[in-house]
Amino acid sequence: MVRMVLFYALGALTAITTKINIFHGYILIALVMVLPLAFAVFYLESKYQRVALKPVSGGILFTGFFLAGLLIGSLHLTQRTINNLPEDQVTFTAIIAEPPVEKDKSFLLVLKIDTVFNHLINVPLSAAAYIEKDEEVALLLPGDIILAKAYLNRVQAPLNPEQFNYQKYLFNQGIAAQTYIKSKNYKKIETTNQYRLKRLAHISRRNLLVHYQKNIKETENLAVLSALTLGYKDELDKATVSAFSASGAMHILAVSGLHVGIIYLILDSLLRFGRKHRAITVAKPLLSILILWAYAFITGLSPSVTRAVVMFSFLLIGKSLNRNINVYNNLAASAFFLLIADPFMIVQVGFQLSYTAVAGIVFFQPRIYRYVYFKNLILQKIWALVAVSIAAQLATLPFALYYFHQFPTYFFLTNILVIPLAYAILFLAVIFFSLSIFDEIQMIVGKLLEFVTNILNKVVSYIEYLPGSTIPNLHLEWWEFMLLAALIVLFAHYLYSKKGRVLVTMEMVFIVLLISFSHRNIKDYKTEAVIVFHSPGHRALLFLQGREAVLYLSGKADLENMGFNTEGYLGKHKINISDTLFARHSSKGYYLNNALYFMPSKKADLTIFGDKRILLLNDYLNMPEDTNEKLSVDMLLPAKVSSREISGILNYIDTDKVILDASTGYYAAEQLKNKLGENNISFHHTAMHGAFISE
Repeated sequence: MVRMVLFYALGALTAITTKINIFHGYILIALVMVLPLAFAVFYLESKYQRVALKPVSGGILFTGFFLAGLLIGSLHLTQRTINNLPEDQVTFTAIIAEPPVEKDKSFLLVLKIDTVFNHLINVPLSAAAYIEKDEEVALLLPGDIILAKAYLNRVQAPLNPEQFNYQKYLFNQGIAAQTYIKSKNYKKIETTNQYRLKRLAHISRRNLLVHYQKNIKETENLAVLSALTLGYKDELDKATVSAFSASGAMHILAVSGLHVGIIYLILDSLLRFGRKHRAITVAKPLLSILILWAYAFITGLSPSVTRAVVMFSFLLIGKSLNRNINVYNNLAASAFFLLIADPFMIVQVGFQLSYTAVAGIVFFQPRIYRYVYFKNLILQKIWALVAVSIAAQLATLPFALYYFHQFPTYFFLTNILVIPLAYAILFLAVIFFSLSIFDEIQMIVGKLLEFVTNILNKVVSYIEYLPGSTIPNLHLEWWEFMLLAALIVLFAHYLYSKKGRVLVTMEMVFIVLLISFSHRNIKDYKTEAVIVFHSPGHRALLFLQGREAVLYLSGKADLENMGFNTEGYLGKHKINISDTLFARHSSKGYYLNNALYFMPSKKADLTIFGDKRILLLNDYLNMPEDTNEKLSVDMLLPAKVSSREISGILNYIDTDKVILDASTGYYAAEQLKNKLGENNISFHHTAMHGAFISE
C-alpha cells in the first residue's frame, strides 16, 4: 500500500511542479491501457504461480498509480488556472468560504466567486479578499453570499530574491486571484447551505470563545488558550508567535496531530473501564472517531485538524479490524484518501510535516527509546517524551530547514515541559466547557486553566531567552533538501537492515551534501554585487562584498519597512549590514573595506563601487547649459522620472543601463522603455522584472 501511494503522490507532484494542464485525454488513454494489462498479468501470475511475473505486474501497477496521480493532479491544476481576468472594476457575487481573519487595516476572507456580471471568466473562482474594516465584516460566516464591486487581480509573484512566495502559497490552497473591497462596495444579500457544516462549526467555536473571554482575564493567556484548544489564532501577537517559534513549541499553537493525539489519549484513559465488555470494546473505536470529529468540528474544521482526524480515523479503523495492524499501510491509506480529494496537499507544508512526523515517530521512537533504560518510572516517562521529540525532529528536519530556515536547539527540553502542560490544558478545557451551565464552578476551572496556561507561556519565554535557543539562517537549496532527506531515509534503512553497504551510501551522500554547502559558502564570500530591491514607495539598494554589505535607503523611515523585502536574501547568504546610508543625509567617504566610495548631494548621489560608477538621482537634476562633457556612469537610477525628464538627463549623462525602482509607475516605465530603446540603452524596471542584481 505504501509504495502504491508513493507512486500516486509522485504522479500528482509531477503534474503540479511541471504544470501539466493539458493532454488529459492522453493520460486517460494510457491509464485505461495500463489497468487491463495489470489485471491480466495478475491473473496469469496467480493462476500459473509465475514468480518471474511479479516484477512485471508490480511495475505495471505502480505505473498505473503514477498515471492516476498525474491525471488527477493535472485536472485540479486546470481548475485552478485562470486565463482571463478583467482589467476594469467588476461587479460580482461570491460565497464566503472561510471566515474573516483580522489584519491591521482590513479583514481577510476567502471568497468563491460564482458570478461576474458582464464578463466571461472561469467560475467558480477562489479569491483572497481584503475587505476594509467595519463592524459588519467581522460577522460574516461561511455560506454568506455577498454582492461586491472591485478589481480582480492576479496574485503577484515575488519580485525580490528569496522573498516569501505568496502567489505559490495561495495557489497551493486553491486561490488564484485577490481583491480589495471597500466597505461601501459590498453587501450581504443572502445565505446558502453550501458551507453549512463549516458555518455551524465556526458558530460553535465562536460560542465557546465567549466562555473563555468571560473567564480568562490576561490577554496573552486568552490568545494562547484560544489557539491551543480551539485553533483560533487571530488574537496572537507577533511576540508570542516569535517566542513559541524560537523555543520549538510552535506546533503547540497549531491545532493538529499533537492535539488530536492528546484528545485520543484522554478518551482512551476514560474508556479503559470497559475493556472486559465486548460491546464497549467494539464501540470504543467508533465512539473515539465520533468524538475526534466533534473536536475537529468545534475547532472550525481547519485543514490541519481535519487532516489529523482523517489519519487517526484510518488508524483506529485498522486497529479495530486487525490487531496485527501495519501502521504504515494505514497512514498510506489515509494519505491516499486525502490526496484523491485534493492532490495539491502533497505540496502543502502541513501535510508534509504531519505524515513525516508520524512516520518518523512510529519508526525511530521505539529504536531510540530502547537505547536507554531508567529504573525510575518518572525518568522513564521523561525519556519516552525525549525519544518521541528526537524521532519527530529527525524525520521532519529537511522540511523544517527548507521551509523555516531555523533549528530550535532546546526542542527536547521544550517538549519535555510543554507537552505535559498541553495535555493538562486540553484536559482542563474539556472539563471547562462541560461545566458551561454551572457558571461558578466553570469560573474556578477557568482560573486553574489560566494558571496552567500562564506557566506554559513562562516556560516558552524562558527557553526562548536561553543562550543559542535558535540557530537561524539555515537555508537549503532544493537539491540539498533531497540529499538530506535521502540521508535520513538511508539511516532508517540501515537501522532496519544493518547492512554495511547502506553506511557506505550514506557516507557518499553526506560528502556530496558537504561539498554543496562548501561551494555555496565559497561563492558567497567571493560575491561582489549591487542589488536594487523592489520596495513599493521606497528606494533600497545593497552594495555587497562577500558577506559584508552597505544598505542604501531613500529615507530613515524606510528601515522599518525593509524586512519583508530583504530578510530572505540577507538570511540565506548570512549577510551582515555594516552600515546604512540615506539619500540626502549621508556623509561623503569610504565604506565597505574601501570598495565603496560615496559622494552625496541633495539631488544626486554618485557612488563608486569596485569598478562601477553608479548615479542615484533623488530629484530631477538640471545641468548648466554650457556643459560640454557628459558624465559617464555604468548605471543610472533615477527616482520617479518621466519620459521627458529622461531625455533631458541623457543630454549630459552617458550610461549603458537605466534601472527604475518602485517609485516609477508602469505607464511611465513603458514610455521610458521605448525612449531608452531608441538610444540603445538597456532598461530594467523592478516592478516588471523583479529586483536587479549586478555581479
